[in-house]
Amino acid sequence: MQSLAKMIERDMANLAKQHRFAAVGALTDTAFEMRGAVQSAMRSGFDRPTPFVLSGVKVFGAYEPSPGRLEAEVYIDTEGTQASPEDVLRPEVHGGARNLKGAERRLQAVGLMLPGSFMVPSKELLAQGQLVDAYGNVRGSFIRTLLSYLQAFNTAGFTANATRKTRDRIAAKGKSAGGFATINGVAYFVSKGRGERNGRQQHLPAGIWAKRGIHGSKIYPVFLFVSSPRYTERLRFFDICRNVSERTFPVKFKARLARALATAK
Repeated sequence: MQSLAKMIERDMANLAKQHRFAAVGALTDTAFEMRGAVQSAMRSGFDRPTPFVLSGVKVFGAYEPSPGRLEAEVYIDTEGTQASPEDVLRPEVHGGARNLKGAERRLQAVGLMLPGSFMVPSKELLAQGQLVDAYGNVRGSFIRTLLSYLQAFNTAGFTANATRKTRDRIAAKGKSAGGFATINGVAYFVSKGRGERNGRQQHLPAGIWAKRGIHGSKIYPVFLFVSSPRYTERLRFFDICRNVSERTFPVKFKARLARALATAK
């Protein structure tokens, strides 16, 4: 017959095993609850967050980084083709300035945009529904067309810039009934800001502008160039995760441990 000490030792080992099993499950459960709370805060605090950004909140289930220590992680993905969810959300979580986007880097590289400037879509552009997606963002296809039109794609011997023929087709130049030159489509140009430029006085704010109509007299901004927009902390990522963890983990652990003990052999 087993000694009492051996039975107690076995029961204690089994109890420790069930506690660890319950802790692993509860940590993972809690991490998924934290992710859900962060995504809910994004949906309520942001204007139509994209699935790309929402799905960028990831969970790494419970693991043991060192002996006797269990952890689970909720994090924002750093992987992406043009920009990652972490690039998009960093200023919303930490505040401050955002990183340059690809279009901004290209325009600065060819001298059309001053270093340290950022592009902000105009209300006139955002009002053109066909150029804006369901989430209120300017379509990437339009931005690529715009960069091509402005000859901003010259890199490493490769060019995707629009030819003169393509630009003329986009402008759809013609003549009015009175014989005046007209832009029936649209022509784009860059203003580097108010002041004297090449001996001429420039009155338009810095940005990408469009013109159409007789002699291109109808002019409106497409993107305006601004200096270092500052973001306030809008997504309290760490506070949300901490609050959910403190509230949820004890409940999840208790439920997991009860199941583990009930089914233990």
